[in-house]
Amino acid sequence: MDNREAVSIVRVEHLEKKYGTVHAVKGISFDIKEGEFYTLLGPSGCGKTTTLRCLAGLERADGGEVFIKDRLVDNGRVFVPPYQRPIGMVFQSYAIWPHMTVAGNVAFPLKNERKYSAKEIDRRVTEALDLVQLTGLGNRPAPNLSGGQQQRLALARALVATPAVLLLDEPLSNLDAKLREEMRLEIKNLTRRLGITTFYVTHDQLEALVLSDRIALMRDGKIIEEGNQYDMYMVPRYTFTADFFGVNNILSGTVIQADNKGKIAKLDLSLDAPIFAQIRDIPVEPHQNVQVAIRPENISFENIHSMLGAPDQRPEEINILKGVVKEIVFLGDTIDYRIAVKEKLLRVRAHPEMLFKENETVTMRFTPKHVCLLQPL
Repeated sequence: MDNREAVSIVRVEHLEKKYGTVHAVKGISFDIKEGEFYTLLGPSGCGKTTTLRCLAGLERADGGEVFIKDRLVDNGRVFVPPYQRPIGMVFQSYAIWPHMTVAGNVAFPLKNERKYSAKEIDRRVTEALDLVQLTGLGNRPAPNLSGGQQQRLALARALVATPAVLLLDEPLSNLDAKLREEMRLEIKNLTRRLGITTFYVTHDQLEALVLSDRIALMRDGKIIEEGNQYDMYMVPRYTFTADFFGVNNILSGTVIQADNKGKIAKLDLSLDAPIFAQIRDIPVEPHQNVQVAIRPENISFENIHSMLGAPDQRPEEINILKGVVKEIVFLGDTIDYRIAVKEKLLRVRAHPEMLFKENETVTMRFTPKHVCLLQPL
């Protein structure tokens, strides 16, 4: 989405949360624009669910401020309870009322507010069930739904009161792989269609990449890096980000030459040839120690003569390495090769028809733009 003129619906400034001696959230700040799908991603125990619970009003902050629609809802002194915040929430366990029907579950937050007529409640419940493809199931006992249907029911209940912000706490973690994939797309299409501002918490990097407009990666109570899906995956700034997202070849070495104006650095990574990398935001200097990330899917196997291209092609436009196949893992849609280049193993992912044998010598290529210089963190 284009956020250039969007207003912030959620604003968190210097949020702190402690549980005894455990410092769960350490002064994080972020904002979420109107209609944006914002994902807090990170390993277990990093503080992402605690942050969501502070947004929801299920936890009181120990420091900082939380604003929803420009209203201060928590700053340690002011505290607005959850039922007075314009939010809808889907829990990891769905929290479906087992003694109620499907329609009863969806209607519950409306009846709890006591400001809607019976006719208005029926209308809203019907619309919410239609939204999540549960049309006609209102009278069914909620426990009789499948896992995917229960997840849709939890979404309908969260959306029925048209909240300003939808909060989702790892809502797909209890589903099997195929259903999880289907529900990812359903949630993405639904939130886009409604234009609802969404705050999503997950440890699953693929969920974050599929769903998000922006991703914030957390570690040890802090936000390490924030950006759109492409930048976080393809051009991460920090080593932790590169290592967390998917599979990466992370290599250490030194700078041989650096042309910061021309945005090209020549590196010694202890491979069988120097490697050229594209310099982005941070200048580098000769003899500087560096780490780089190279995605396995950005390395290709090709005939060396076809790689060289036109006679006037500059050497810094191409990186060519030779190595020996040490391991082959068939993944169905790709083959994951481990290639020994001197003392290092590179992972390369290729089309399943690109077949090599163990101990076969292969030639690889990748471009400088796919060699990502990292900052240590």
